[in-house]
Amino acid sequence: MFASRTHEIIEFEECKIQTKISQQIAKSILEFINKNNISVYDEKTLKGAFRHIIIKARDKDK
Repeated sequence: MFASRTHEIIEFEECKIQTKISQQIAKSILEFINKNNISVYDEKTLKGAFRHIIIKARDKDK
């Protein structure tokens, strides 16, 4: 989720529209990025290793 009228990401504990497994995967990826000091995309400098994370899960996977 983004802050209003920005591309700044807001962290939150639970998403009501995503599956539990997709939330767990996203959390693991973010922990890995932070632990390993991997750069995330910065719109001002146009630099960064991570710009998007796409996770697909079926309803059956909830």
